[in-house]
Amino acid sequence: MKDNALLEKRYILTFQSLLLFSLFIMPFIQLPLAYNYVLIKLSQAQFFILISLLYLFSLWEIRGEGEIPVNSALKSAGFLSVWLLLGTIFSPYPFISIKYIQAYFTYLLFFFLLILGFKNFAHPYVFSGVLLLPYYLLIIKETIYYYRVRDLDIASTFGNPNFFAGYLCALFPLSILFSLHFLVEKKKFYGLIPLSLSLLSLFLIYVVRSRAGGIGVLGGLFVLFLIYRHLFFKGKRKWLTLGVIGVIFFLGVYLLATHYSQIKNTLKEDLEKGTLGIRVKIWQGTWRMIKKRPIGGWGPGTFLIIYPEYRLPEYFLNPHAVNATDHAHNELLEIWSETGIIGLVAFLLLVFFSFKEGLKKDNSLPKFFTSGLIGGATALLVNNLFGVNLRYASSSLLFFTFLAFLHVGNKRERKFPVNIPHRQFTLYLSLFALAGGFWFFSAGVKPNIAQIHLREAIELRNREIWNEAIKEYLKALVWDPYELRSRYRLAYAYAVTGNVDEALKEYLHLKKLAPHYAELDFNLGALYLKKGELDRAKLYLEEMLRLNPYHPTAHANLGLVFKLQGKIDEAIKEFKRALELDPKIYPAYWDLAGLLRLKKKYAEALKYLKKLKDLKGGDEKLNKVIKYLEGKVKRSE
Repeated sequence: MKDNALLEKRYILTFQSLLLFSLFIMPFIQLPLAYNYVLIKLSQAQFFILISLLYLFSLWEIRGEGEIPVNSALKSAGFLSVWLLLGTIFSPYPFISIKYIQAYFTYLLFFFLLILGFKNFAHPYVFSGVLLLPYYLLIIKETIYYYRVRDLDIASTFGNPNFFAGYLCALFPLSILFSLHFLVEKKKFYGLIPLSLSLLSLFLIYVVRSRAGGIGVLGGLFVLFLIYRHLFFKGKRKWLTLGVIGVIFFLGVYLLATHYSQIKNTLKEDLEKGTLGIRVKIWQGTWRMIKKRPIGGWGPGTFLIIYPEYRLPEYFLNPHAVNATDHAHNELLEIWSETGIIGLVAFLLLVFFSFKEGLKKDNSLPKFFTSGLIGGATALLVNNLFGVNLRYASSSLLFFTFLAFLHVGNKRERKFPVNIPHRQFTLYLSLFALAGGFWFFSAGVKPNIAQIHLREAIELRNREIWNEAIKEYLKALVWDPYELRSRYRLAYAYAVTGNVDEALKEYLHLKKLAPHYAELDFNLGALYLKKGELDRAKLYLEEMLRLNPYHPTAHANLGLVFKLQGKIDEAIKEFKRALELDPKIYPAYWDLAGLLRLKKKYAEALKYLKKLKDLKGGDEKLNKVIKYLEGKVKRSE
């Protein structure tokens, strides 16, 4: 019996250590050889989840039974899991939905295992250390780097400066309360250093120009103010608090009144040409998606594929527009668009019940810790009203960790007993290990190998070693046949090397997976034009222009199709539109001028060729044609 108790204790400690170690290394870990070198963050979590489950089942076998906690948040998580599974089954593009739920189930499993592993083992200082030590180390590292080279090497651990800003704003509330807790306890050393580093994190958010990160910090602080409002409105502090609020309010009104025109012009410019404007257009397109399927959504992870059909054409007038929009830049809208209002409500209930758990008076965890977690989760949610952090492992694992730790201090939770079949346990554990290993290899290993080959292919492509790049793209697709970026780039590489048939084959394959991915329709139109299959070229170019009527080269290519088909008026119209959108499509001037000459519109043809000369400079051929047209115009007068 004593041996069993000791063994049980070791299993519990190992189980807990695996989860905490995964959480600790998550901000640092990367795979530099891969194109998406932060995908390994998700894979390492999957690995430690699998090992932790093996230890959990073994622990239950030693005890003779297992227990699963039951509460409203876990019920919401369970319902959300079932709903995501149903959404995947009925998804129009199940291949991408499967990828999405593999990641999301990783987050939900991590959430569940943390609750299970630390129930009745609540160690707030250990939790704080695991969360905050990487935070402090990265703040120091990036600050030193910034002052050495005046730049941030943030992409080295998070892949994007905005993702790092999301990480900083998420841990800021906990760090502030952690430092204030020690200052109140008269432990200045343990309080002042975290406080200084917390303030330094605000500087880093400012340096990376992350407005969403800044707004996230304000959201987290506002929640902390609500939680601790009794301290601010207690006794004489009430008048001081009201005075500070009044000063802030009147200062805001004063600045708005004195700088109204400047603020208005800046906002107008940002809406027309800035990143705020691009987000508004994406949100409008996402809302059009939602209105089409508001209840059940389009399927988990399908935003990238479905969105182009609902994207506003005016989106492409913004200089920040890209040809492939991966996410909605608003987590709640994206959840709604993919999983419907049912999925969104399930997610919000999970968050609500977790917050409620953390705010209970009988929660054994100290208030500074639970409040910091609620503030951090809120900061991430607010940040993701404008960003995409929660679509990536670094932020999602942190978010669900915050929610999980809010539960571990509740000792009154109901538990569901799990019977362990002792006789068949070894068989069941072996089958689970085999199934889990297969899942990890498919979901955690293969995608990373594919990303390694993709990076190698892109490096070869940049050096214009096309044939070797093609081999690497093909290897990437062997490991991950549904990696859209690899197939798209492979098709382009075939086209550049003159292998039009193989390029068309890959583009048409991609067309089945993601009908309007990036500039797929334009590329198909261009290749069919090159082959002389004018009707097919026209079909795809018109499809491209339906989605993006502001694509100048598509207009020019369609003009060329019409010219070859003998449709002179349609061709003239397309060439003119192409040059309106991009005056530097020089071949279009020659095509347009030639067609205008056929229509005996010599003056107009002359105008376009003179404009070409102004832009590009004259050569012998151009000067000769201009002189000829000038003679024609004079004779016609």
